[in-house]
Amino acid sequence: MFCPHCGSQQPDGAVFCGNCGQSMVDAPSAPQAAPVHQAPAPQQPFAAPAPAPAVHHGFGGFGSNFQGTLSAATGFGKRSLAMLGGAVASFVCMFQPWIAMPWIDKALGYAANQAGSDNYGLNQAAITSAKALVNNAFDMPHVFSLSGALRGLSTGVNNLAMQITSYDTSAAAQAQQAAGSLGLVANVLTILFVLWVACVVAMIAGVVIKFLKKQDVVLFASLGASAVLSLVCIIGALVANGQIDGALTQMLASNGGSSAFAVITTIKPFLAPAYGAVLTLIFSIAGLVSAFVLKED
Repeated sequence: MFCPHCGSQQPDGAVFCGNCGQSMVDAPSAPQAAPVHQAPAPQQPFAAPAPAPAVHHGFGGFGSNFQGTLSAATGFGKRSLAMLGGAVASFVCMFQPWIAMPWIDKALGYAANQAGSDNYGLNQAAITSAKALVNNAFDMPHVFSLSGALRGLSTGVNNLAMQITSYDTSAAAQAQQAAGSLGLVANVLTILFVLWVACVVAMIAGVVIKFLKKQDVVLFASLGASAVLSLVCIIGALVANGQIDGALTQMLASNGGSSAFAVITTIKPFLAPAYGAVLTLIFSIAGLVSAFVLKED
């Protein structure tokens, strides 16, 4: 056994410690350590997830709310809505005048001024009335009608050339050349009308497919075709303006002398692109660009 006071080893049954002399009877036992109770770790309060930031569509303000409402109602994002908007605007402008002929109005005005007060002003009144009735800008359906009229005029001029060829070969050659030019213009206008109809049908089909199938391939192709067709008409009108200007100036100069130049200056320009083709080109390009630039969300 061991002394509880000094820790030296003593024989069993000893009453006093042989080392320190302390009594080994009724010695207090070594205190036991109190059990240690570990306090539970404090629980962290439950943190609610942060609210997701609000998603804004459009550019803010009223446009933001309107675009968001329109997207929710149709199921389309910014890209699809921009393409559909460009298609609708292009479709409306396709039925506006595409070809303008300012020379018609100016020529009739010049004729009315030259008529003066002959026959108590009846000539001037008749020409002024014709000026009010004649439209100097044509949409594509009227362009098709114009092509038919030009084709009939070409036939008449060609018949005239055949009648005068026996005694005036020079005039007959000029008439045949004019008839060929009129026929060519009539054919070109007919082709443009057919292409215009194809673009209109494709645009309608593209919008319908976009709503039903959520596919924009046909819509994209119709916008591209409309842009190309309107651009061709604009360039063609500008080129034809120069061609007609040069041809008529030469013809009048060879037949009428200096007075012809005054007439030709008065009725210029002869042909110009109308606002329908220009607006169709703008809206079609806007729809095409939106397909590449904007995102659907």
